Amino acid sequence: MINGIYFNQGHVCCAGSRLYVQESVAKEVIRKLKDRIESLIVGDPMDKNTDIGAINSKQQLETIHKYIKIGEAEGS
Repeated sequence: MINGIYFNQGHVCCAGSRLYVQESVAKEVIRKLKDRIESLIVGDPMDKNTDIGAINSKQQLETIHKYIKIGEAEGS
């Protein structure tokens, strides 16, 4: 799942944005996803150790902020 969203640091036209999880394991899966996302390295997109590189435009930054607000409103 993490690679589906962050592969190529968001510089591709498609990225996985939905994950279907069996309800009985949902809390564990969400916890593990959160732990992994918190460990991602933000930095120079040319550095092979970077997981998430630069945001390439003000418009993209605004889109990111919009989706963060949606996520917060949904309570995940």
